[in-house]
Amino acid sequence: MSSDSVLEKNNALADNASKSSESFANDNQIPTYLGLKGQKLNTAISTMCGVGFLLFGYDQGVMGSLLTLPAFREAFPTIDLELNPQNDTLQGFTVAVYELGCMASALSTIYLGDRLGRLKTMLLGVAIMFVGGILQAASVKIVTGVGNGFNTATVPVYQSETSKAHNRVT
Repeated sequence: MSSDSVLEKNNALADNASKSSESFANDNQIPTYLGLKGQKLNTAISTMCGVGFLLFGYDQGVMGSLLTLPAFREAFPTIDLELNPQNDTLQGFTVAVYELGCMASALSTIYLGDRLGRLKTMLLGVAIMFVGGILQAASVKIVTGVGNGFNTATVPVYQSETSKAHNRVT
């Protein structure tokens, strides 16, 4: 490829970039989502991202206190350390399996996040967490961990991509 054709392509890209920035000069052409745009849209995205992170901490905090509840200990006597003190490793694994699900799905977003896109990855995480919430009644905690891992890995990237440059931490 000659240097002239490379220069022509670069000039075409620069022209397209300036045209796209000029196209947003009219307020009616600014992208909207659910009727929100500009700072209101950014605030809504930041709020929802905060809720996504709240789930991560909440789920972790709740698991520790569940282990001591009488109803939980009656439902799962195998991991009740008052009845079976030798099963402390099993109880630890029961708590850790959530984190294993989080780790596996967070690492998988390296591939899936680019393949599906941020919104679809977050929706996948929410759908998995929904199913996991239902399955938690049957004590299958890893499913919720997988969903939360998708969200935990994707939410901050999505928030930074949708924020204005002066709001980002560099």
